[in-house]
Amino acid sequence: MSYLSESADAIRKELERRPLREGSLALRLRALPPALDLVGGIGASKASPALIGEVRRTSPFPGSIGPAGREPGQVAEHLAGGGAVAVSVATEPRFFDGSLSDVRAVRQRVSVPVLRRDILIHPAQVLESRVEGADAVVLVTAVLSASELETMIALAGELGMAAVAQVHSRAEFDRAVECEAPMVLLNARDPETLEVRWEEALGVARSHAKRTTLVLEGGIRFRSQVLAAGEAGAKAVLVGTALMRSDPEASLRRLMGGA
Repeated sequence: MSYLSESADAIRKELERRPLREGSLALRLRALPPALDLVGGIGASKASPALIGEVRRTSPFPGSIGPAGREPGQVAEHLAGGGAVAVSVATEPRFFDGSLSDVRAVRQRVSVPVLRRDILIHPAQVLESRVEGADAVVLVTAVLSASELETMIALAGELGMAAVAQVHSRAEFDRAVECEAPMVLLNARDPETLEVRWEEALGVARSHAKRTTLVLEGGIRFRSQVLAAGEAGAKAVLVGTALMRSDPEASLRRLMGGA
């Protein structure tokens, strides 16, 4: 079983025990300003491809990846200062040691769109994400049925949020497009083996990029990979581990071709 499946099972059980109060969340939405436009921000970026920086404490891949005590809002501020077009926040608790408080902390410190990265399996979690300050959500295609994916994409659209469908294969990419996902996040890392299949991902990108706004991720550490992603049709790349292992702002600038 992959970490995605384990997380999805745990979250489904938790929501059965403690369902989110959708009515209360809907009331809180009324006081919020409009969500920031992630798709538009990527399209308007001077960098090609644009870069989305991700705040994460740990991951199932290399384990602990950032200095102890590093505050998510501060990291996000460095990423935005370095030129990130948006900041992704890993809120999944089991493998990434994240929480919704990280979204709140990041939202308070940056003026770029904030993307919540988690295993979302219920529409109420999309409402929750918006209430806590997210402008966009990642929806993992592998753990959602077509009807679930369509419902959550539609809800995100009603809230003015971008729904970003995470995929790992051509088949999942096709399903995301059929469900009218406005953005697709193609992850080069195999969810079962955790192996990075970079060339395979580039091949999928070349054949599918024109169908949607494509973001590519997975083991990106070098400027050459960023350029290859752009040449394959990606409008943006998402980078987490490589930024969290060192100075986030300086690392991001290097990936974008700066000094």
